[in-house]
Amino acid sequence: MIGSRKLENRSVLQKKFSAALSTVQKRYAQHIVSPLTVTIGDEFQAVLKEPSHLFALLYEIEQSLKTVTLRYGFGIGAISTAINYQAAIGMDGPAFHNARTSIEQARKTKTRYGFICGDPVIDKRINVLLNWIDISTKSWPPEKHTILHLYCKRVTQKEIARSVSMSQSAVSQHINAPAFRLIRQTHLLIQDEINRLLQGE
Repeated sequence: MIGSRKLENRSVLQKKFSAALSTVQKRYAQHIVSPLTVTIGDEFQAVLKEPSHLFALLYEIEQSLKTVTLRYGFGIGAISTAINYQAAIGMDGPAFHNARTSIEQARKTKTRYGFICGDPVIDKRINVLLNWIDISTKSWPPEKHTILHLYCKRVTQKEIARSVSMSQSAVSQHINAPAFRLIRQTHLLIQDEINRLLQGE
């Protein structure tokens, strides 16, 4: 969580953070190897089985914590210790080192996303795509973020309209806007690229 230590209600926020992670863990459990775990008060860690629901998962956490902004570090690589299936702690290996380095780099550059797999060409390509998502959505109003979140979950336009108190035609205009569709295509491109990395292609 960016800037959480400056907030007066930090203890309340940490409880909401923990509850949000628990809810998301239950919803996406089949895609997660080592569960979403709070490592310190305002950070979490997890090991995913595969990336097909990566952005839907992250956006669901964000929708539960609308008063703060989250920063993410993604690391691809081997895990050299036994997998902890109960909590994402006590493990080691390049995957964790890459994730830590990527989030530190994102913090230094004041971006929301960082990615490291160890291949400089792929790292650069995916970080450009992630930064494009960050910059493109930064000025969006809350309801547009909610539309994106629900769209990633494949919620119908009718249900989205009800959730954001908009007409279905207004929701359709958002979803069919070129920039919105390009962001979703970028999500899928990143997820496909990560999947290829995991499969060793």
